[in-house]
Amino acid sequence: MKLKKFLSAALVVAMTFSFASCGKKNQQTSAPANQPTKITVWSWSTAAKSLKVAAENYKKNHPNVEIEVVEMGTNDVYDKLTVGFASNEGLPDVVSIEDDHFKSFISKFPQAFADVTDAISSEKGNFLNSKIENLTVDGKIYGFPWDAAPSAMFYRIDIFEKAGVKPEEIKTWDDYIEAGKKVVKATGQKMIPISVGTDDGIYRELLNQLGTFYFDKDGKPVLNSEASLKAMGLIKKMYDEGLVYNNDSWDSLITATKNGTIASVPFGVWYVGSIMDQMPELKGKWGIMRMPAFEKGGNTAACLGGSNLMVTNASKNKDIAIDFAKFAMTDKETQLTMFKQYGLFPSYTPLYSESVFDEPSEFFANQKIWKLFADVAKEIPPINFTNHFAETKELVVNAMAKTTLKGADLKTTMDELQKQVEERIK
Repeated sequence: MKLKKFLSAALVVAMTFSFASCGKKNQQTSAPANQPTKITVWSWSTAAKSLKVAAENYKKNHPNVEIEVVEMGTNDVYDKLTVGFASNEGLPDVVSIEDDHFKSFISKFPQAFADVTDAISSEKGNFLNSKIENLTVDGKIYGFPWDAAPSAMFYRIDIFEKAGVKPEEIKTWDDYIEAGKKVVKATGQKMIPISVGTDDGIYRELLNQLGTFYFDKDGKPVLNSEASLKAMGLIKKMYDEGLVYNNDSWDSLITATKNGTIASVPFGVWYVGSIMDQMPELKGKWGIMRMPAFEKGGNTAACLGGSNLMVTNASKNKDIAIDFAKFAMTDKETQLTMFKQYGLFPSYTPLYSESVFDEPSEFFANQKIWKLFADVAKEIPPINFTNHFAETKELVVNAMAKTTLKGADLKTTMDELQKQVEERIK
């Protein structure tokens, strides 16, 4: 699932906060020009709305800079960028790009984005390492990290209690499976939703936990590796044990979450807003814990989503565009507004020391959920999406359906998948 689908739901997150002071702002970046200048920014949904706030804040110290934020659908942004990069016409100065789309664009259009290595150098260590690595190609950094999507396990406190399941005792995925059996037996509910025939989000989360992905660091597919077999094997095991609710759409997932058909959901931080917005009657019945590890003491951190702010080389005001993008991603007041009012979880780690991250959430049983997500975010292993992510994902989803719905042999299926991807990306 992609972050863009849920940004609007995240708006309600702001309702839970007693706004903390913004703390000391970052120093304002200096304006590269003193004459009237205009830059255009493309983004979508809630992200675009938050960039309008960034533009207003930037203009306080740069009154000669006009910033036009153009809001459009995510696919429209990508379609227009593709046409624009091909013709070198009609391009914005600044644009939002999701983590899983960046490598595809820069592979097709190597000169598309501005090298911001120097501009980000003073702040590089303040961003999540996993985000910086994704934006780095041949030692150069091509964007400013924006929102992160650390994953955790959302769970129904009341359903767990009814089944005699204690969340603090779930340390590994084996523990989780045993807990799931108790839930199914005691309540008749399913333990976990997985879109076994339409999306592989859980598989990618599990791969990320294991420090791998579809591809290794050199871009070679590793879909029949030991780690990949572990990840897909876990999904198959949970399905075969009768723990899985097969949701075939976002609406069916929301319905199942709302009516108690499922006891837990391993998802990104953006699901906080979805739960609070669409099921307020469940206040106090949801808890959040770290994802289980594959072995005791193993990694529990993963992510599912995220985006960045890029500057195009086509910009006629590149210095100003870079200055604005850096400001938007590093100014504390702006970033806190993006988080509190628009639900965009920051990649800029100095914000994690702000008091809002230490406040309990009344909705989530007074847990300090933002601290939990901040701690997870700092531990997320990097992901190498490569320019073949989209086409490979389609093949992975088909393989997942074969091993679960059709009961195909795991090793055989993953070997076939490996060959398919190798052939596809030749």
